[in-house]
Amino acid sequence: MSGTESERNNHKYSESLFSDSDSAQTLARLKEAVVQERKRRKAVFLKYILPFFILLLFLAGYVLRKPVTYIFRGPQPFEMPPENDSGHDPVESVEKVQQKFGNPEAAMRIHLRFMEEAYAPEGILELAHSAVESKPSEIFLTLEFRQGTPDEGDHQILINGQSEVDLQTGGEPRRIDFRQTLKEEDFILALESVHAKIYGNGSKPLKLRLSKELLEKRRQQKEAAPPVILPEKGAAEIKATDKAIILPDFKADTTIISP
Repeated sequence: MSGTESERNNHKYSESLFSDSDSAQTLARLKEAVVQERKRRKAVFLKYILPFFILLLFLAGYVLRKPVTYIFRGPQPFEMPPENDSGHDPVESVEKVQQKFGNPEAAMRIHLRFMEEAYAPEGILELAHSAVESKPSEIFLTLEFRQGTPDEGDHQILINGQSEVDLQTGGEPRRIDFRQTLKEEDFILALESVHAKIYGNGSKPLKLRLSKELLEKRRQQKEAAPPVILPEKGAAEIKATDKAIILPDFKADTTIISP
């Protein structure tokens, strides 16, 4: 075979491998693949990336809303809040805190105020309620649980508006000041004495005592209480009903040992 025929055959073979129709089909497939890839990326962007950026913008706007508002509006002048912006009457607020029992028209009035009901003397509260229950038409009781003013103190016990009661015990004059004492015995004496002065012989005398339930509760608490631990010198201070552990006295050896 001559060289010319060989070249002619090679040219035909190359034309059969790289025909114009195959190139056009390949190019069309490439263009279609590019278009499909762009559609896929666009779909991924619209479905996943764009909502994330929108949410991020909303969060950034929410976080920065106050600083941005401050930048555009500038600092605002300070304004004192109105003293009574809610429109509530202070007298009405006090009335809501108070608990009232008995006859509001009674001549004998008891007013008790403590910071919290949980810390109020249990015996004092019981005696006050007992007085109202025994004389509902003759006694009016007001209970209040709130923080007192500096003049009022931590607690307040008033009988007919007075924190002091003058009475006779054993023929001797005595003054009970409830700003200094919260003894149940003094409270009983004061209530009975004031009631007798107001109603005299026209009414049955007021007689008060702690309930058996409260006394039993105190007895059980005392039995469950841990023993008192005192040194031997303090043994004389122990009451007969107290549980106590006496520690023997000892003296520390202060002798200095020479080297």
